[in-house]
Amino acid sequence: MRKTHIRDYRHVSWDWNGTLLDDTWLCLECLNEVAAGNGRPAIDLARYREIYDFPVSKVYEALGMPVDPATFKTNSIAYMAAYERRRRECKLHAGVETILESVKTAGIAQSIFSAYPQEFLEHVVADYGAKEFFEKLSGNDNIFSNDKAHRAEAHFSGLDAPFDEILYFGDTLHDAEIARELGIDCVLVAGGHQSRRRLEGAADALVAGDYGELFARL
Repeated sequence: MRKTHIRDYRHVSWDWNGTLLDDTWLCLECLNEVAAGNGRPAIDLARYREIYDFPVSKVYEALGMPVDPATFKTNSIAYMAAYERRRRECKLHAGVETILESVKTAGIAQSIFSAYPQEFLEHVVADYGAKEFFEKLSGNDNIFSNDKAHRAEAHFSGLDAPFDEILYFGDTLHDAEIARELGIDCVLVAGGHQSRRRLEGAADALVAGDYGELFARL
């Protein structure tokens, strides 16, 4: 990171699933449900965080499930249906509301850049009473959780700040890769979809264990 304090930035952009929303446990349960339908054994959270990747077809492949287009589409629809039935059981990570309010109070604009489908993203952010914090919500145009890289420049170039004054928060190595490609500073928060061990392999990204550690460091 080029800067040392969050107030040194003009815009803060956030990933949603796993970063702001504590939904990794639910994603694991939905994945295990789909895996069972494909005759594959369930995995635990530690294993999930070691194999989670973008595009998500890599996760299915790691579990020994077929990833031909027709089967992957069927499994993706089943997964999303299972997730949407239960998404209201999830909560924001501890400390999220405090940091969102702090950033807002500091006069820094905020947005969300997510792989979650756009229509679902708009509804779920409103459901959690968080829409007031964000001037822009950028979600995917499909349910297949393909990589976010092809949408990144459009999202970040449409913000109210040059790239070197934007800070992006995520929970995966893919988030760090996107930021690095664009020259944007990145913070990775563990406790989401990938293990801290994996996140610490990201070049030039600050890694925090949780939002309490993040407050202490930024």
